[in-house]
Amino acid sequence: MINAKYAVVKSDAIEAEVCDDWEDYARKINAAHSRSVASVIEVGRLLIEAKEELDHGDFLRLFQGGTLPFGEDTAERLMRIAENKILSNSAHARILPTSWTTLFELTKLPTRNLQVAIQDGRVHRGCAGKTQGNYLALRGQGKRKWAHYWIS
Repeated sequence: MINAKYAVVKSDAIEAEVCDDWEDYARKINAAHSRSVASVIEVGRLLIEAKEELDHGDFLRLFQGGTLPFGEDTAERLMRIAENKILSNSAHARILPTSWTTLFELTKLPTRNLQVAIQDGRVHRGCAGKTQGNYLALRGQGKRKWAHYWIS
């Protein structure tokens, strides 16, 4: 049982809603999951908050019985995206790819490489990324236009 109430602020509203238990978090996370880049960050932040505030067993209940549309592995990736200072910077939201899987691949880049990739336009709304060994390959507009970034 949770002894405190947890405030969750919508990105598109000023008012805060209070989450009393794992079911409230599940409802809020499901609602946030259906939006764009901002929602990926919001879902990740809600998961981080839920993990910090809920008992371990209650946190795990979020992933049982189809309560959320994803499992623990995806949750870990979403939290990693939200923890990334560059990707979670709202100034970058309009240029970042909308795919959470590509955003997760971008978390593997060293900070400097990610900053450069954003500044030089290789990271953009339509790009896709995948890990190839120690490199992250980003595909731009043409299928043959790949940029490779050293991960480690």
